[in-house]
Amino acid sequence: RDFIDGNPVFDIRDMAMNNDPRYIARNDNLVAINAPLEISLWGEIGVERVGTRFYRGVGGQLEFVMGALMSDGGRSIHATVSRKLDTRTGEWVSAIVPELLHPAVTTVPRLLTDIVVTEYGVAHLMGRTERERAAALISVAHPDYRADLADQAKSLLGLGRRTFILDD
Repeated sequence: RDFIDGNPVFDIRDMAMNNDPRYIARNDNLVAINAPLEISLWGEIGVERVGTRFYRGVGGQLEFVMGALMSDGGRSIHATVSRKLDTRTGEWVSAIVPELLHPAVTTVPRLLTDIVVTEYGVAHLMGRTERERAAALISVAHPDYRADLADQAKSLLGLGRRTFILDD
């Protein structure tokens, strides 16, 4: 404590200031990199819970996403593995899902989701339609889940088989 107290190298502020998107946005070219638990086909980001299982609390991620997007030249990136091990069932599941598993909540709304990165590529979502978002996310999903995600997207969007095309 003595090393930090009064030391000009350290600038410790209250969370109300540190997590204020307007304060965060003062940093030009700010890139916020966050780790979601689930991403819906529409780009909704869940970071607090998957279904009934609670993982982490509220606060920080949405504020930094907003701050980065308000920053001059800023970007918001959500980096995740394409699939993860469900510790309850012992099975692999997709991190990109048709819809967030109820009762999970959306932490970052789809209109603020900028870039999603997996080991299969980069999906740029900002300003895209639902159909374009779904196609972009399916393209970076694990290959084992892409066909099912495409079928789910068609169903959820009310599209026929020929009207939803994925680029391989």
